[in-house]
Amino acid sequence: MVERLSLADIEAAREWRTGVVQTTPLESSHPLSVSLGVPVWLKCENQQRAGSYKVRGAYTRISRLSEAERRRGVVAASAGNHGGGVAYAAAILGPPATIVVPQGTPANNRAKLSAYGGAIISGPTPPAPAPQPLAPTTPHSPHSPLIPPTAAPDTPPALAAPPAPP
Repeated sequence: MVERLSLADIEAAREWRTGVVQTTPLESSHPLSVSLGVPVWLKCENQQRAGSYKVRGAYTRISRLSEAERRRGVVAASAGNHGGGVAYAAAILGPPATIVVPQGTPANNRAKLSAYGGAIISGPTPPAPAPQPLAPTTPHSPHSPLIPPTAAPDTPPALAAPPAPP
């Protein structure tokens, strides 16, 4: 059963993500509205500091790690928006981030991830098995937490506040 979010949940999430996640505009699209015959609105998440909405989940997940887990660094497997979100969130929250990208990832993608603070290493070219086995090849601990591109099974509703600082 899906837990319903309350307005208080949403307001709390907005509060603790202030300064990390930007409020992005909601813009109407006349061409799409005409084409589809219904009003179409676009949420401009491309205007986030890390370039997409992925920073929201990455920040939430990393903020929920223990201090011991953060010291080991974090790992993500992505040459795109998820990798950028993890690198950016890690830069804010402190743990070193290793972003595993497929061999052949364009230089501009690697540069973007590096600019956000991620250490970039090449992994296998997709399709590959789940990225967890890549963790031992990172410059951090072989037990660095993997930050998945989707909500982790142990993550409460996405808008849950992070744990209180120690």
